Amino acid sequence: MNLQKYDKEYLIKEIEKLRLALYQNKHYLKNSKKFEESSFPDEGIDMVMEFNQDGKILKTNKFWRQTLGYLEEDINRKYVRDIVYVDDLQIMISAVSKLISTSQQQFIDLRLSSKNNDRIFCTGIIFLHKKRKTILSYFQDVTDRVHAQKAKKLYTEITNLTLNSNDLSNLYRNIHAKLQETMNARNFFIAQLNFEKQLLFFPYIFDEEIPNSPQSITYDYRKGICEYIYHLKKPTLLKEADIMNLILQGKIIQYGTIPKALIGVPFQTERGIPGVIGVQSYRDENTYQNSDLELLNFISNQVLLSVERKFNEEKISSQAARLQSIFNSSNHIIWSINKNFEITSFNQNFEYEFLKYFKFKPIVNVNLMAENVLNLFNQEDVIFWKEKFEQTLKGAAQSFEISFMSYEEDKTI
Repeated sequence: MNLQKYDKEYLIKEIEKLRLALYQNKHYLKNSKKFEESSFPDEGIDMVMEFNQDGKILKTNKFWRQTLGYLEEDINRKYVRDIVYVDDLQIMISAVSKLISTSQQQFIDLRLSSKNNDRIFCTGIIFLHKKRKTILSYFQDVTDRVHAQKAKKLYTEITNLTLNSNDLSNLYRNIHAKLQETMNARNFFIAQLNFEKQLLFFPYIFDEEIPNSPQSITYDYRKGICEYIYHLKKPTLLKEADIMNLILQGKIIQYGTIPKALIGVPFQTERGIPGVIGVQSYRDENTYQNSDLELLNFISNQVLLSVERKFNEEKISSQAARLQSIFNSSNHIIWSINKNFEITSFNQNFEYEFLKYFKFKPIVNVNLMAENVLNLFNQEDVIFWKEKFEQTLKGAAQSFEISFMSYEEDKTI
């Protein structure tokens, strides 16, 4: 392994991960040996479960039940397949198969599903109980750590997207893509409310129910979900039943397909524009959990800051383009200098007249007070222009008329 291609901070983090993994493995192995020699541990900081080779759950400890939200009587009807998150079920099946065939403990990382369908990130070990011929598992809940790592990673990536996106449209798509790597964000939107004009504007919306997504859409202001969430003034997770109740209570008017689940986070930009950022699913009401709500709320400010930054960049770029257009289309001779008397810009008329008068082209960053430039003017002209420049740089607009001799035609202009 070539360590030179990695920076110091990265290597320190990787070493810390290995150290933690080694500590956990040692902890699990130590407890597994103790467990084989003693009764089932109902107390402790680990989530402990015993099940047979058919997957029927036989026992769980108190911390297991507290973490997953089950009562002791619920366990009698549960199998391992009922509490392992569906996308990770194959991980558990493979680990159990290998355990049975080799009789060697298996370290495993997977997600469990709580009684409320929350996803619990776990790391731990499964091993055989030699006397009872059952399978035992020791898991630690690392959900908070995983969520913190995901949030930090996503926050940093969204910050960097501003630099790597060509324009606002590209930035929206890139933010959407990054969000999908962390949560179910297939349907993602940013909505802005214009109370004065009574408009609801989506600068970006990807919705599988809307053709040609993603796009930007403007609607008349209406009593919809976005308006409702904004006026709640807090991040909100709504399921289909919640939305139906709001419709029946007359609190919202639903337009289009009702989602199975929706998360919305209200915001107000630096420019004072109110709105809502959100994700929704039309397929599974259990798609989102409180952890997803917290994640979207956490990164929403960074999303908006990135959008505002790119908006300002485009605005400045557009203003510069308009200014350059005015420069070049004007009949006037226009140029600008900084406080060091260096030329910072000029239009085509200035370039033409300068070339005609001095017989060479002007260039940006030339210092008008440099000796080789001063030699082109007589002393009176130098004093005149320096005074005008100094007054202007202090903020006092100058208005005057001048005349000078044309080199080519030997006449006063």
